[in-house]
Amino acid sequence: MAAITNAAVERFIKRGVPSGKPHATLRDGTGLCLRLLPTGAATWQFVYRVRGIGRAGTQKTVTMGLLSEKLDAAWAANDAKRLAGEVASGKDPRAAIREEKRRERAVVSAALDDYEKWIESRRLRKTDTMLSALRRGLSHILQRDLATLDRPTLVDSVERIERDGRPGAARDFRKHLRAFLNRQLSLGSIMIDPLAGYRMAGATKEDVIEAEEHGKALGEDEIRAIWRAAARIGAPFGNLVKLGLLTGLRRGELAALRWDWIDRQAQRVTIPGRVMKSGREHALPITRMIAKLLDETSKRGGPLVFPSERRLGGDTPLSGWSQLLNRLRKASGIEDVGLHDLRRTYRSILADLCVREEIAEAMIAHRRSDLVARYNRAQLWDQRRDAAEKFDVYMAALIERQDGEGAGNVVSLGSAKRAAE
Repeated sequence: MAAITNAAVERFIKRGVPSGKPHATLRDGTGLCLRLLPTGAATWQFVYRVRGIGRAGTQKTVTMGLLSEKLDAAWAANDAKRLAGEVASGKDPRAAIREEKRRERAVVSAALDDYEKWIESRRLRKTDTMLSALRRGLSHILQRDLATLDRPTLVDSVERIERDGRPGAARDFRKHLRAFLNRQLSLGSIMIDPLAGYRMAGATKEDVIEAEEHGKALGEDEIRAIWRAAARIGAPFGNLVKLGLLTGLRRGELAALRWDWIDRQAQRVTIPGRVMKSGREHALPITRMIAKLLDETSKRGGPLVFPSERRLGGDTPLSGWSQLLNRLRKASGIEDVGLHDLRRTYRSILADLCVREEIAEAMIAHRRSDLVARYNRAQLWDQRRDAAEKFDVYMAALIERQDGEGAGNVVSLGSAKRAAE
């Protein structure tokens, strides 16, 4: 057949697709063809069989480009010659194209972007935390092809975090990395999981003891010191610390707190499940001290109760926790305090105030995972409000206590128990 010319293309397009046919094709006999659809779209294609297989092999097609992209007959003929040369040398153009597309998807940074969309579509919780851990841990190899990542490289990525003195972060990164690699394995971006069978060293008895001793419940003098330091620091971080002492909420839950979650009329704060570690909605009573603290916390024009100090608008969450915590430690004189200690303190005081265990656990959003929890869905709201008021009485007396003048106002824990009963 004759070579395809621009004049032949014009006549072919003018004739259109015969009635009842799905498409029409113009060929030159060397593998180059122009396919026309009833819609008028015309595409240059190259048709071939892999060398050595002959006519018994499956015919393959490579799409070269749309005619509408000003790819004329001369360009198409030259590109077809290039592809024919690849076939003659034993290459498979379609396999090369697939590999190029795979490489585009399999660059670590691009794979992470796709993974983020996938996990968000599954409505998983804490996707920001997962992706942040992955991007930090893989920051030195973001431009690598996933297929080139070997076991030593990935194991070193995990263990370098552990060598930095962050074993918990290393375990979290390994967990998120395994899930990420399993997804890439399912997509065919990698053929084997480089971390299959990899286990981090188990915690020793010394590690367990150290972990147990790492956190603590604050004593009464420490509570007063933290409260006064938070008052000097001021909003937003100082008030976040105070609310942590008054509610036992986690750092992330406090940072995510929004004004529209607070119902002053119902005297209730409702935190949606997507924010809670348990994944379940959590409500807490607004006591007198909490109400006073909210009154003292000015709105900054945005939805967040405790927004970033660095950004205006009130819709950027607090960040830079290490620096903020150092301010609290310096202002309070308590060098080893952590924000999770506020939660431990809250729970421990509830126990000291003889609050029933199931009530105290519900107040910090701990849920049983056994058969009882599956059938017992009682919210225990009245009991939780009573416990919150009891805690409020104790905390109000403790915070008002003075070391010098006014020391006569001292109220012991036992007195607080009796006063609240």
